[in-house]
Amino acid sequence: MELLNTNIMNLIDKNTKAFSSGAFKNFITYIRFPSFKNLEPDTEINFNYPLTVFVGENGAGKSSTLQALYGAPKGKSPGEFWFSTSIDPIEELGEDGKNRHCFLYGFYDEDQLKEVLKTRAKRKNNPDYWETSRPIKKYKMKVTSRYAPIDKEVLYLDFRSELSAFDQYFYFGELKEQLASKTKQDYLRNQSAMLKKVFDDNKIYTIGNKDQNNMTVNLSRDELALVSYILGKKYNSGRIVRHKLFGNWGTSVVLEKAGIKYSEAHAGSGEIAIVKLVHELLKAADKSLILLDEPEVSLHPGAQKRLKMLLLKLALEKKHQIVISTHSSNFVESLPKEAIKLFYQQVSNNKIKVEDECWYNEAFYRLGDTYSVSYRIQVEDSLAKKILIRAIEHFGQEKFGNVDVFFVPGGASVIKNSYIKIYSNESPKRHFVILDGDQKPSAVMKQVVNLTLQEATSSVFLDKMITEFTKGKINFEVDGNSVVGGRSDQLLDLQKKYIDFFSTNVYYLPLETPDDIIWDEECISHLINDKVLWKSAIKGKSTKAKIYETSKIVFGNHSSVSALEDLLINSWIGKQSQEKDEILKILRNILDKINKVNIDNPAI
Repeated sequence: MELLNTNIMNLIDKNTKAFSSGAFKNFITYIRFPSFKNLEPDTEINFNYPLTVFVGENGAGKSSTLQALYGAPKGKSPGEFWFSTSIDPIEELGEDGKNRHCFLYGFYDEDQLKEVLKTRAKRKNNPDYWETSRPIKKYKMKVTSRYAPIDKEVLYLDFRSELSAFDQYFYFGELKEQLASKTKQDYLRNQSAMLKKVFDDNKIYTIGNKDQNNMTVNLSRDELALVSYILGKKYNSGRIVRHKLFGNWGTSVVLEKAGIKYSEAHAGSGEIAIVKLVHELLKAADKSLILLDEPEVSLHPGAQKRLKMLLLKLALEKKHQIVISTHSSNFVESLPKEAIKLFYQQVSNNKIKVEDECWYNEAFYRLGDTYSVSYRIQVEDSLAKKILIRAIEHFGQEKFGNVDVFFVPGGASVIKNSYIKIYSNESPKRHFVILDGDQKPSAVMKQVVNLTLQEATSSVFLDKMITEFTKGKINFEVDGNSVVGGRSDQLLDLQKKYIDFFSTNVYYLPLETPDDIIWDEECISHLINDKVLWKSAIKGKSTKAKIYETSKIVFGNHSSVSALEDLLINSWIGKQSQEKDEILKILRNILDKINKVNIDNPAI
């Protein structure tokens, strides 16, 4: 499986197109929880991408939801993971205690939607029995017939418990009194002699007619290549076996790299986890449901990113449905918002709420990740900044956790003649500019890719184009002198970069000035005692001057202009208006670009 030269954004886009074309069959399209654990009643999660990531704080229900998905297909039950005990009895929900824990999910069989309701139903011999129920009207199901569960192979791995056989015994096993060994170390030394025979002889040993091991398996060339790729080390061979030579059933691995052979006793926990995961993933049948709980455990950031690459590749090629629960931003980075489900506990009722679509930038914020890459939005003045910040708060501050809105004195001219030249040449994906509406050109600026070859190779044409759209002359500094002239190749390159930045990262406020956006005579009139004097003071003046004069009348001095602006902004943000919708659309567009940026440009 070729991954070394794969670009993650291309892989993400290919999965998007494959999913949109209907290539993923026998796929759970949504799951809804009318009454389940601590989830907000009727929480619904839609699966609109082959790889879905559950993110959120500890105790937010991610693992519980993953286990519900495990229990969805034929022959599976969430009761295998979630069961009642005397200390932690499972109680029914609702004020009268009559709402049984349940969930329902939908999938398409050919073109027919089938919906399945699974309900916890106590039995004398099994208090944690789950059954497929008939459709229940109060759950507002989309079908009226009872359907069989989806028939789908399931692979569930909880990486918090994926320990090697050696670690299971060494850290959690007990040394039995009847054994000759006096210490755990002695016991492991003795039993390792038998484990070595298992690897060397490749046969099953029995004690009292009970098998003590499975047959050993040699890691395939593909498995070794993928383990090497994820961990960033070259492994030449590897063997894996399930056995109970250390008391309980577990997995042991022998690896060889750079001429050194060693078992899991001397391997890192991340090595063992990846060997087991890769081995299980490559065995999984096409169109499997693969559920991974915190796969980042014991993996360094680079390994996490490369594992995500493998999962995206397998989803595309084998049409798996993959769902991950994680606290790592590396598994969230660059994914489309449809793939990210944000879990969080509400303060009002302590119930868990799930945001069904979440920008990965917002996920970083929610995870408390002090993400190092920041984005900046430059505006012309302080009022434009205040309007943008208030709109961002209205949109959702957490979505803009690493976005800074700022201005510097000088206005549009300085932005066009200085800053955009810098941004376009050094960091075009990190900066955005929002100019006042009076700077908006009459036509849309084309990108260089849409120009003819003759146009794109003519500095004279490009200069004219830039002048037309910026409403002024933009000079570019290039190497050279008065004798030989400036470097024409450098000039052409700088002009193209400027045009591309201007056409994609420069936006305009909906009205000519920020003052026009927030000015509201009806709102202000309630603050004015002498309306005749006020009307006379603002008559015929620009909106900026109106705000200036009004501040003197309302507050008694011109120094309170900022306070009046704040008052007007608060009134404006609370009302429906075309201007507010247009600003929110600009912010949504910027968010879309931020979240589609290939942050590390990982051609890994």
